[in-house]
Amino acid sequence: MNITGKTFRLGGLLLVVCLISTVMLSGTFAKYTSVYAGQDTALVAKWSLAIKEGTHDFAIDPAVANLDLFSHAFNTNILTTTPKIIAPGISDNFVLNLTNNSDVAADITFDITKTGANVPMEYSIDKPFTDGTAVILNGDAALKTALNGLGIQLAEAGGNTSHTVYWRWAFDGTTATAGATDTTDTALGVASAGGGSRTTYNLLIKVTATQVAPATI
Repeated sequence: MNITGKTFRLGGLLLVVCLISTVMLSGTFAKYTSVYAGQDTALVAKWSLAIKEGTHDFAIDPAVANLDLFSHAFNTNILTTTPKIIAPGISDNFVLNLTNNSDVAADITFDITKTGANVPMEYSIDKPFTDGTAVILNGDAALKTALNGLGIQLAEAGGNTSHTVYWRWAFDGTTATAGATDTTDTALGVASAGGGSRTTYNLLIKVTATQVAPATI
């Protein structure tokens, strides 16, 4: 019995030692192991345009910037004030400067709204009225159509264009916008003299830039 008991105890001890050795040895076994990782970073395309009339910035809608569309150099036989006074015989121009600082190309469209008096205003794009090839545009609606007809698309990263808009209120009724006469011009002046406020002519220009869909060549 004693021998058997000792044998069992010795066998149990050997088993424990074997298990401990197995655990210790298993921690020293070498094996292949690899960890992989990858990453990429992309920049969100910048959307930034500079829309100006001369050096005056357009505001981002719904704000409306005060531009200098109807400033002129006439100072004889007409009162010079601010805002500028317009009358038959007055003419000048304003310049639309458009620059695309975006990372994507942009299509440009125009919306023009006239409020106030029905002044028989005439316009021409990029050519003065003295140029025999100038296209005379009668009123704001015709100006809007002509500007959109330019099909302006600004390339990314600095694409730009500039267009001069010439305007006039013709002095001679026979050459003024269709339907305008000395009588109708005079009526506008009389209306501005009556009542508690002056008659105004206001032109609101909105320029919309729309991203052009990217494409592969």
